[in-house]
Amino acid sequence: MEVKDFCKKYYVDRMGTDSLKWDALDVRFGNPGLISMWVADMEFRAPECVIEALHKRVDHGIYGYSFIPDSYFQAVIDWESSHHGYKPEKEWLRVSPGVVSALYWMVNMYTKEEDSILIMTPVYYPFHNCVKDSNRKLITCDLNYDKGVYTVDFEAFEKKIVDNHVKMYIMCSPHNPAGRVWKEEELEKMLEICARHNVLVISDEIHQDLVFSEHKQIPAATVANGKYADNIITAFAASKTFNLATCLTSTIVIKNKELREIWDKFTNVFHNVEVNIFGITAVEAALRGGNEWYEDLKKVI
Repeated sequence: MEVKDFCKKYYVDRMGTDSLKWDALDVRFGNPGLISMWVADMEFRAPECVIEALHKRVDHGIYGYSFIPDSYFQAVIDWESSHHGYKPEKEWLRVSPGVVSALYWMVNMYTKEEDSILIMTPVYYPFHNCVKDSNRKLITCDLNYDKGVYTVDFEAFEKKIVDNHVKMYIMCSPHNPAGRVWKEEELEKMLEICARHNVLVISDEIHQDLVFSEHKQIPAATVANGKYADNIITAFAASKTFNLATCLTSTIVIKNKELREIWDKFTNVFHNVEVNIFGITAVEAALRGGNEWYEDLKKVI
């Protein structure tokens, strides 16, 4: 579909729809006249397959307790495999209400108060918050900046880890807001340093599908043929890709069995609720039937 045709078909004016992006500017920023340049959601309706799937679920008329069907997990696996060359196993997959929620949980389940956690700055603000709000020690390592390009200072990165006895590194890949799609050699160097110093890597890959031109998203868990996968937990979602942010459904990939057991024990105590069946329905539908919409969207972006 041509860009103009996509915009004409899917554009929606969201003013007056309780949109955080447009209707809460005064409450959040103190100025209702601002122009909203928002990273988290778009003015485009979701793919028709998502709307149809949600209508079918609504028309069923029963919104009782539900579980996540195998078809959801298979849709996630198929999307990762076809788009990113990564095929996680079903038993590795967990679901959270969002990547940010999962970051908060993982800070609390895998580290102790006063432990040091490293982030690469500038970076998405919840990375800061999930560490500070959890009474952990925030360690920042600035990216190098030269002529519009950000790169990793590996010497400083390792020194921060060693000097502060860092226990966890929260990585943004692709990096928000620097716009960097990490190359495999960059990822391997970071992961090797973390493995050598026993630092758990949490890889936020929520923007994995919004990569352009010659750049290629490389899932951290596949680097060096998966050599570091036992030391990595990956988080991603369809929310940015398909404009499904408040469907509150994200996927967490944990290959390491011991880390999965810690996740399960923690969430059983602190998040003992059933799933959002509308979120599960929307995400599965998007991953199964939304590829044409997704490819057209990328042309617009």
